[in-house]
Amino acid sequence: MRKLLFLLFLAGIQVLGAKAQDAVVIKTLKASIMKEAAEAMKEAPVTVTAAHSERSAGGRHDFFSEADYFWPNPASPDSPYINKDGQTNPGNFVAHRLAMIRLSRLVGGLASAWMITHDDRYVRQALAHCKAWFVDTATMMNPDLQFAQAIKGRVTGRSYGIIDTIHLMEVVQGLETMEASEAMDKDLLEKIKAWFSRYLSWLTSHPYGLTEMNAANNHSTCWFMQVAAFARFTGNDGLLNFCRTRYKTVLLPKQMAPDGSFPLELRRTKPYGYSLFNLDAMVMLCQILSTPGDDLWHFQADSGKSIEKGIGYLYPYIADKRKWPLKPDVMYWDQWPVAQPALVFGALAFGRKDWLETWRKLDHMPENAEVIRNLPVRHPLIWMKKEPSPVDMKAVMADVEAQTRVMLKEIDSVKPGGSGASGGGAEPGSLPFSPRTIENGRLKLVASRDWTSGFFPGELWFLYHYTGNPEWENQAMLFTAAMEREKTNATTHDMGFKINSSVGTGYRFSHDVNYKAVMIEAARTLSTRFNPKIGCIRSWDHHRELWQFPVIIDNMINLELLFEATRLSGDSSFYRIAVSHANTTMKNHFRKDYSSYHVVEYDTVTGQVRRKMTWQGFSDSSAWARGQAWGLYGYTMCYRYTHDARYLMQAEHIAAYILHHPRLPADKVPYWDLDAPGTDQPRDASAAAVMASGLYELSGYSRMGSEYRSAADAMLVSLTKDYRAPVGSNRGFILLHSTGGKPTNTEVDVPLCYADYYYLEALERSGDAKIVE
Repeated sequence: MRKLLFLLFLAGIQVLGAKAQDAVVIKTLKASIMKEAAEAMKEAPVTVTAAHSERSAGGRHDFFSEADYFWPNPASPDSPYINKDGQTNPGNFVAHRLAMIRLSRLVGGLASAWMITHDDRYVRQALAHCKAWFVDTATMMNPDLQFAQAIKGRVTGRSYGIIDTIHLMEVVQGLETMEASEAMDKDLLEKIKAWFSRYLSWLTSHPYGLTEMNAANNHSTCWFMQVAAFARFTGNDGLLNFCRTRYKTVLLPKQMAPDGSFPLELRRTKPYGYSLFNLDAMVMLCQILSTPGDDLWHFQADSGKSIEKGIGYLYPYIADKRKWPLKPDVMYWDQWPVAQPALVFGALAFGRKDWLETWRKLDHMPENAEVIRNLPVRHPLIWMKKEPSPVDMKAVMADVEAQTRVMLKEIDSVKPGGSGASGGGAEPGSLPFSPRTIENGRLKLVASRDWTSGFFPGELWFLYHYTGNPEWENQAMLFTAAMEREKTNATTHDMGFKINSSVGTGYRFSHDVNYKAVMIEAARTLSTRFNPKIGCIRSWDHHRELWQFPVIIDNMINLELLFEATRLSGDSSFYRIAVSHANTTMKNHFRKDYSSYHVVEYDTVTGQVRRKMTWQGFSDSSAWARGQAWGLYGYTMCYRYTHDARYLMQAEHIAAYILHHPRLPADKVPYWDLDAPGTDQPRDASAAAVMASGLYELSGYSRMGSEYRSAADAMLVSLTKDYRAPVGSNRGFILLHSTGGKPTNTEVDVPLCYADYYYLEALERSGDAKIVE
């Protein structure tokens, strides 16, 4: 399993940040959304009562459709229809299906427009259509599908017909999206939810529903997809949990082959179209059902089967259909692919720029009836709801921008050598250029060799990522350039802090290939500090008279650079070093209560531990707050790259120690050391920022995700409300009240650049309830 997980690094994946992804989606869809919504405002409701077929065994309010692939028998026109798999009979009755698809398009388009504009006219128009379909006794549809996909001369309805109501998914999702509007009629909404509760009851009890649920192919996937959507809309937690379990135990492991394909779909006469259809449905299950404690996106079944592998299997054939290794579909081969939801939601889940770019170029408004029938999710924006940030992101980031402009002016006023990050004419990075703190009332700049030098460039990248403003991109590139010389500096273990925070963040948001090369070279340099006898990367080179081979808990953060280097280069040596260091640190740095020592010294001859102590904490046996934060953040990050359950458990144990510590203040911003006596101890906002960022990530992996997110929210709210500097003050730093080295009385109750960096990262990870273009 670990070997398989490691192989995921070798795919050369390009990653795009969440804000940038959202911006691409909105920019791609906005014009078509607004056009569609404008047309939808002109439309009157049309329900199943508007058309009826003499071949229907149902009444006026019953949904009726006929099996698509059944045709009159040419040998005897009056005999029962015969099957022509994959070939759609244009003479079949489809008026009710078309009306339902129309409803889906109307509500999906109106809800999307409301998300962009918050214009309540769209809400009222959507409700008028839904009232006609689900509440008004004169026009409503009965909450069952007993007469769907009938076959003339054979059956009046059958289980396969249940797939028709996948087109109600965007109806309920659109209503859920608009529920926050003041124009939402709560009483009407409850009546609509009651209709879907009755339909869920029929789906989960009628023989047709049970047959579909137990199907072996896309029919079962689609049953669970729509049941999940309707269950979330109606608040049916029992059904939601049932769907999650079934995805993990039946759908994914039994339908997917080890290579990510769907064998049963490949056997059909339209293997390409059906593979796309089933993949889209499974992706939507992950989108609907995933929670912080039950992340289906990253779930793996036997043989490494995962939704990421499924998208990866089909992606080359979506990007270039000419590569498809099987025969073309018998019908509609030329109409596929379109803007498949698997691509956009997969890109959002895994940060894949290539998937998103391919999705962006495909057709977002297909008109072919068969394509639309097999594309129930046509409005991605309404499915992109996130956990809202506990703070007003727009206001906070506006203040951050203003403070950063103050900081840039301060830098220019104190930096030696004139303007420019490197100083006039000096070797890049050789002069102080990067803000670290305030010392004696003045801004203190440091050169690239300082362990904190990479944080301010990273902050600039976060600003660019959030705003898209080229001003911040230009500044980020300028300050990052001054960091690149550190890639060959083998005298420091802080390569990750310096290079990954600056160059790594830049690569994440810009994909500059030059940054990729710098990261790989920096990882190669960092690797020279690894001692295979000990199994760790050496930390400090100073005070060699005090110790042989010191390793500090902070060093866990530098492992991210190694993991990334393996992902970018395919060189597994970086990965192996990172895992060895994490394992050795887990073994020797932590006490029984999962608090961490700051420093562990090793014997270079035997590789054994010589002593355990502190350097920045209150005592050797105390819990230095930022050290606990490094451990929490580090093992969460290790789990992200390895999916090794031991790292997840370690992060959970560390989180429990921190959050349940009796001396953690009510505002959850810790004292500089959790065990330092008294209540007059200085706080450490930097530790809280690191903890909050780590907890947000951990909440996406752990079953205790809700607890971790709540704690992170509390920390972020406290930092935002009580620890932020007023705009124009603090020499441009964002946060106040951090503590660097209390035992030596250095950097006590001052701003620190790394507090600001991890605060911005925590803000990004907290989510944003608003659509930001």
